Parts: sequence; structure tokens; C-alpha cells
Amino acid sequence: MDMGLDNLFAVVISDGSVMLIKGGSIKSEYCWWKGEIAAYQSIRDVLKRLRHINMDLLPREIPRCYV
Repeated sequence: MDMGLDNLFAVVISDGSVMLIKGGSIKSEYCWWKGEIAAYQSIRDVLKRLRHINMDLLPREIPRCYV
């Protein structure tokens, strides 16, 4: 689903509660997390190239957050 930057969508919960959510705020948070994950993966890759560290201490994979 592509929410875009200016799109709004409504969420209705079974108890009758309603929320109006702006797509731009969710998309900006997603982009921030994507950058954070890329930074940590880059650090991990640099550390893997350095052979003087114990490879068992590095995370196998950083969990990804998909929207």
C-alpha cells in the first residue's frame, strides 16, 4: 500500500472507535527506520571484514521492519 505524503486514511476498531491517520507521518518514520537499519548493517559489514574480532559476537541479521 502506498500512502503517499498527503493521503489520509481512517481506522475503525470493532468497539466503534475511529482514528484518522496522516500517511506522511507514517512514511517519514518508515524512512527513518530504513536509514537506521542500513547504518547498522553497514557497521556489521565493516566489522565482518575485520578478521580480528570474533564473528560469533555479531548479529546474524538485523530484523527488518516492513510497511
